[in-house]
Amino acid sequence: MENAICDAIKNKVLVFSAASNHGKNSRIAFPARLHGKVMCMFASDGNDEPSISFNPSPSKLSENFCILGEGLSVSNPEKPRQSGTSFATSVGAAIAALVIDFCRHPDGRDIIGDSKDLQRIRGMSAIFRSMVQSIESGRYNCVAPWNLLECSDEMSNWDRNKKRDHLFREIASALRQKHY
Repeated sequence: MENAICDAIKNKVLVFSAASNHGKNSRIAFPARLHGKVMCMFASDGNDEPSISFNPSPSKLSENFCILGEGLSVSNPEKPRQSGTSFATSVGAAIAALVIDFCRHPDGRDIIGDSKDLQRIRGMSAIFRSMVQSIESGRYNCVAPWNLLECSDEMSNWDRNKKRDHLFREIASALRQKHY
C-alpha cells in the first residue's frame, strides 16, 4: 500500500487517510501515520471540538488536522447519524477538492500562481492551517472552512468578482506560509 501511495504522490494525487477510531490509547493507523505522504484526518464534532471518544492520540510529527466527522447524516436522514475519522477524511478531501478546483479557474491563475502546490501535502496543509479555528490543548488543529471565507461587513456589499478576487488572495497568502 505504501508503494501505491508513493505512486499516487508522483502523479500529483493528494492522499487523505483516516487517523483511526480506537481512542486515545491507540496509535494512528496505517497509512495515516505516513507523515509527509498523506493528510491524516482526525474527527471533530459540530462545535469544532475534537472527538475524544474515538480519535487516537495526536502525532508529534504531523499537524493533526481535525474536521467535522461526528454526528453526520449520510445518504438517508431516517438512519442514525454516523461518526468516525473516515467521515472526517471524506469531508477534508471534499474541501481540498473544492479549493483545488476553485484555484484552477482562469480568473485566479495570476493571483494563485502555480496551483500544483495544492496537490502536495505542504500546500494543502498551508490551506488547512489558514482555516484552523482552535487548537485543543496544543494537540489537534481544528479546521473550520468558513475561516477561509470570512467576510467583513464591508465585504457583504462586494460584487461576486471582487469576492472571488479576495478569496484567491487569501489562498495565495496561505500558500506563501507553507512549511517545507
